Amino acid sequence: MVPWWKRILYSIVAAVPAILVCTAASWLIATKGSFEASDWGLVGLIFLSSIPGWLAGLPFVLLVKRADGPRFPMLLAGGIGIGLVTFMAEAYYVFAREFEVTDFGFFWSELPSMTGFATKLSLAIGIAALTSLIFLILLRRALDAAGSDGDAADRGQGGSFLNLNS
Repeated sequence: MVPWWKRILYSIVAAVPAILVCTAASWLIATKGSFEASDWGLVGLIFLSSIPGWLAGLPFVLLVKRADGPRFPMLLAGGIGIGLVTFMAEAYYVFAREFEVTDFGFFWSELPSMTGFATKLSLAIGIAALTSLIFLILLRRALDAAGSDGDAADRGQGGSFLNLNS
């Protein structure tokens, strides 16, 4: 079994590179390859806007004990869904306030040539998918490394995928 604190650590380790990779890819596509030193502030804003998604997924990170077999794609889809719902909530917050000057409004208005809703949505889905994939791979590797040290439910010999007993 992987302790709860390791699962939280794995989720942080998964989120940081996912945010960096997806942000860099979308930024390079939007600016056609020109990335300047002053652009790092917006990368920080994308990190800040990703924190609610990480916090929304945290209860599921703590509940999920296994990521083997058919659970893997179901959990991956769930992680993408959490990112999608979080993005929609942030977008509603921004657009419902009629572009009033807020931190999120500043974030969305400052992305150069990324004004399309679909582009921002694909960035959110990309971050959620990559974060979920990295987390699930880390969790599976930790469970495989535990081997016979885990209990029967952790090795796939019964129990539910949300094994709430520990």
